[in-house]
Parts: sequence; structure tokens; C-alpha cells
Amino acid sequence: MKKCPNCGAVVSPNDETCRNCSASLEGVHAVEIPGDSEAPPDTILVAPPQPVREPGGGRSIGILVLVLILLAGGGYILWRYVLRPQGPLNAVRGFMRAAAAGDVDGAKKHLSRASLSLLQRAEAYGIRLKASDLSPVRSGGRVFEEGKQYVLKLVQLRSTWARVNMKPGPTPVPGFDKDDVAAFKDGCVPFIVVRDDRGWKVDLMASAAAAAVRPSVGGG
Repeated sequence: MKKCPNCGAVVSPNDETCRNCSASLEGVHAVEIPGDSEAPPDTILVAPPQPVREPGGGRSIGILVLVLILLAGGGYILWRYVLRPQGPLNAVRGFMRAAAAGDVDGAKKHLSRASLSLLQRAEAYGIRLKASDLSPVRSGGRVFEEGKQYVLKLVQLRSTWARVNMKPGPTPVPGFDKDDVAAFKDGCVPFIVVRDDRGWKVDLMASAAAAAVRPSVGGG
């Protein structure tokens, strides 16, 4: 019998071309195949098909893994440096907007549990606070908007607390200009924002304590 050098099929010794793939059998010598005597003369024995590997398959998987890594890294960076800092900033924004609008209940929604407990004790003694009493800024009822009369900047961010500084904006109002905040450290009004099961909330007592810190005298 002959064995096709192209596809491995076993054909008759008299065949000049392979019956399986039509390849030329010129120069191919007949060999004895075990069990050959039992096979009919015209029987074609075909070798089992070999698995076909797509060219570049390993490279495609590598590219896919790289893309997934880049997406995961980009998502973390977006959360770490863009989305996560918005929590403390939004707490201060909401508090200031409600206070400027005279909305006491709205301002309370952005206060920590400790701050709410302090206000409840004050009310128990007959002290009724207005929204302006909660705000560290006395704008005299004038328009007080972020980006105009004041700007916010996140300066510290930890897992359970953050510090947001508020300073006069490009169009400050009397009662909150650079002279009014000169006594504060860094020339800013600090807000300490804490995180609990309700999200990020402004802590009035911690903010007051931070505002009490004065810059050192004499440099050193």
C-alpha cells in the first residue's frame, strides 16, 4: 500500500494520485501496512483530521486581556479622582444652598448625626435656629452662589472624613471677602464632612474646631 505524503491517506500501490486529496504519488513507494491484507484493495484509509488553529488567536486573547485591564484601570481612576471627591463637595454645596435660601429643614438634610443631635438639644432649651445661624457666612441676604461669591476645594479626603475649604469667589460680597476670612488658616472657611450610613454629611462641631485653628506666628 502507499501512504499519501500530503494528507496521510493509505491508497492502493497502483494509484498514481491520492484518491482523497488528488495529490501526486510519484516517487512514493509502497510499504507494508499492518492489517493491510484484510483491507479491500480499493479501501482508502484516511488519517484523523488535525485540529486547525486560527492564526493570531493567542495575540487576540492578549489584546482582549490588555483592553480589560485598561478599562478596569480607567474605571478606578474615574472613581478615585472624579466621582469619589464629589460626595463631600456635594454635601457642602447642598448645605450652603439650603442655608442661603433660608431652608432650615433642607440644611439639616446635609448635617451629620452629631450635628443634628446638637440642634435638637438646643431646640429643647427653646433655642430656635434660623438657616443663617447654621451658615458660617453672613451674606446679608444677598445672592450667594458657588463659582461667583464663593468657591469650594476638596483639600483632604479619607475613608470616613474629608475637609472642604470655602474661600471668596471672583465676585465676593461684603461679609465674605478676603478680609473676612483673613483670620482663618489659609484664608478659607473649613468644612469637615464625615461619612456615615446616610452618606457624606457636614459636621458643624468639627468644622467649628477646624475654623478655630490660627496660622502660627513667626514661621517655624
